[in-house]
Amino acid sequence: MLLAIFAMAQACEKADSMTDVSETPVFYANGNAGEDTISLIAGSKDPNVYLFTDYAYDDGEERLIFSGTFSSLNCTTDSCNLFLRFELRNAVQGNGSVPDSVFMKGTRVFYHKDSTIAVPATFYALSNQSNLHFSWDFGDQSIDTGFISSHFYAEPALPKTVILRTTDIQKSWKSVYTRTIFPLNTDGCPVAAIGAVRDSNVVNLNVSAFGTSSVEYNWSNGDTTASIQVPYDTLSYTVSITNQSTGCQWIVQTPGLKRVGTDFFLTPYYQYIPQINSTIYQPSTVTISWTDNQNTLWRTDLGDQNGAYFEIIRSEPYRTNEKGQKTRLLEVRFSCFLYDGAGNEMPLNGTAILAMAYP
Repeated sequence: MLLAIFAMAQACEKADSMTDVSETPVFYANGNAGEDTISLIAGSKDPNVYLFTDYAYDDGEERLIFSGTFSSLNCTTDSCNLFLRFELRNAVQGNGSVPDSVFMKGTRVFYHKDSTIAVPATFYALSNQSNLHFSWDFGDQSIDTGFISSHFYAEPALPKTVILRTTDIQKSWKSVYTRTIFPLNTDGCPVAAIGAVRDSNVVNLNVSAFGTSSVEYNWSNGDTTASIQVPYDTLSYTVSITNQSTGCQWIVQTPGLKRVGTDFFLTPYYQYIPQINSTIYQPSTVTISWTDNQNTLWRTDLGDQNGAYFEIIRSEPYRTNEKGQKTRLLEVRFSCFLYDGAGNEMPLNGTAILAMAYP
C-alpha cells in the first residue's frame, strides 16, 4: 500500500504542546498492553516524550489518515520502544474537505486491512401497539434501545442476525423478532411479521412475509402452514420462516395471547435502510500501534477485534502544530487486541488525551 507521505521522520512534527503538565497533563496515554504498563505524558514532566501530530493521504484506499503519536524526540518511527500511535481514517469528500464525522464523539470500528469501510444502517421498529420498549442486538456484539436506531457495520459483506426485543411498559409481555439482514443489500431479507386477531376463545395467527414467496413455516406447536388457529390463553407462539433459495430466515415470537383483543394485533417487527456508498456520515475507523520494550511492533489491524471498543468522549479544536497544521484535541478510551507479525495476540486497554492534525 502506497502512502503519499514523506518518511515518518519528516512527516511527523512535534505538536505545539510543551505546556507545563506537572499538575494537569495536556497529552497523555495510560493503560496496559499485555503485561506492560503504559504511562506516557508529553511535556515538561517527561522531556523525552512528545506527541507528534500529522495527516497523510492513502493512495491505495483514497483515504485520509489522521494520526497522533507518543514517542521520543529522537525517534519517530515504530521501531522505537514505547512508541504508541493512534490513527483515524476517513474518505475524502468530493470537494476535498474532511467530513465533520471524523472527530465527532462516539464509538469507532477498528480498521482491518482486509475489510471494507463501515456501512451505516438505520433500523425502525414497527408496531400497531403503543407504549412499548424496544431493545436491539445488531448481530456483531453491539446493542441499543429505542424505536429508531442507527448502526455501523464494519464487515458489511457478511450476513447479520439482528434481534428486536419488545416489552410493554409494565413488562407484562414480550415479543422477540429475529431476522437475517445483508448490510450491503438495500433489500436484504424482506419483512415478515405475525398478525393476530381474537375470535371468541381462539386466536387466528397469520404470517406475512412481504416481497417473498416459496417460504417454509415451522411453528412451535408443530404446524407448518402460514396461518394457524390456537386457543386464547397466556401462551406465546414462535414461528421460524425460511426461504431456502435466498438464505433469508426470520424467527418471530408473539407475546402471550391474553394480550390480543378483538382488534388486529401486529407483533412488532423492523425495517432497515442501509446507506451504501455513504461517505459524509461514515465515522472514521481506528488503528492503534504499540512498540514494546523488546522493540516488537504490535498493531490492531492484523487480527480480529471481537468485543473491542474505541470511543471518543471529548473532541474540541486545539492550536496549530509546528508545521502550522490545524489540530483537534481528543479524549479517548479503548479496549482491544494487538497482534505482531507472527500472529501472537495480547490485550490493550486504556485512556488517552491526544491531538491529531488535519487539513
